[in-house]
Amino acid sequence: MALTPDNTEILRPYPINGIVIDGQDGSGKGTVAGIITDQLLAQGHNVIPIAYPVYELPWGSFLSHLLREDDEGLTVEEKMLVYALNRTESVRAVQKAQQQGAGKPTDMVFDRFFTSNALTAAYYAAQYPEQLSVTPESIASLYAYMLTIDNDFLDHIGLHDWNAWIPLVHEDEIMRRLQGDNTRSGLDKHERVDVQQLAADIYRRIAQLDRRVHTFEQYSPTEGRNLFPTEVAQRIMMGSVAHGNYNEISGSGTIITPQLTREAVDTDLVNSLLDQFGTDRLHQFNPYKSTE
Repeated sequence: MALTPDNTEILRPYPINGIVIDGQDGSGKGTVAGIITDQLLAQGHNVIPIAYPVYELPWGSFLSHLLREDDEGLTVEEKMLVYALNRTESVRAVQKAQQQGAGKPTDMVFDRFFTSNALTAAYYAAQYPEQLSVTPESIASLYAYMLTIDNDFLDHIGLHDWNAWIPLVHEDEIMRRLQGDNTRSGLDKHERVDVQQLAADIYRRIAQLDRRVHTFEQYSPTEGRNLFPTEVAQRIMMGSVAHGNYNEISGSGTIITPQLTREAVDTDLVNSLLDQFGTDRLHQFNPYKSTE
């Protein structure tokens, strides 16, 4: 049951549906998420688009440090927890956005999700192969951990109906896209062919473990080319209708953007997650720890 800060239950007259666009670095997630958002708006749905990580929030800033500067010797589980803490930072803002959408079906369109920890595992295994061997058993164990640490996040935003779509891209195409992406200031140390292919293998394994996770290849053998973003979005929408719970309505929808600021963060909720799963080392980096 989702609660507001004063512990009253949040009323959602319509189900909150989650459409997750996930996958390798440079696979076009943001572009596809934008196309799907426009399609849902045209159908009359309210849409809450959200991209993770939220680097503007404190735990998100620490994530940026881990990715680009120093991984601080964190274990793969500790890194996954930092991502979960960043999502938990966004809970209150997301809840407020959901309240604004009351009265119409509301879809949350995610650019990355907790399933993105497939990349976290790939990054870690590539950097520390002696500490993480990617096997069916190790991925099953890590996926169970992902579900556990993000359970409260999903519960608080009332997201029980979601499907994750992972359009996978061939290694040569991934690097071509990354190197040609002028929105990036430069590739980070993880944006390499071997890491991205390992991530694809992990995503495929997760899809075998969870029926809500769906992988497909962006390359079309019949066309002899990669699918265009509009084609990827169409495939995801068709699958979402088949798997989801959508209400057909008329009129136009509204984009509702969560106000993701530190002032909107429920620090007790974030610290509760850290207390439950965090290590002494992570507590040292906690941006919300009391100075008393």
